[in-house]
Amino acid sequence: MNELDPKTTVEQSLETLAESAAAVKESVASLVDQGGATIGAIKARAADVGKQVVDRGTVALDRTESVVQKNPFASVAIAFGIGYVAMRLRTSPLVKLGLIGGLGYLGIRLARR
Repeated sequence: MNELDPKTTVEQSLETLAESAAAVKESVASLVDQGGATIGAIKARAADVGKQVVDRGTVALDRTESVVQKNPFASVAIAFGIGYVAMRLRTSPLVKLGLIGGLGYLGIRLARR
């Protein structure tokens, strides 16, 4: 047979294409496996962080509870004072103006990057 036989060339091209498709399939399968492993590691880490947050939050709540039980009047006075200061800051026109100016400055700085 002739070396430039179209049937042979087409068959060789189809074989090469099939081999390439199999290689791509194996690559995709390995990437999916790696992605699954990475997602599993991220989920495990998120669960660990969530448990740490709950544990630390519980400890902080217990400490706060014990301080409030030991000093109930001081705790109420501190809470009132913090609430009053927060309310005054919230309703102050100067704070609003400062916040608007700060946000404008931040926007300009980000736009210049």
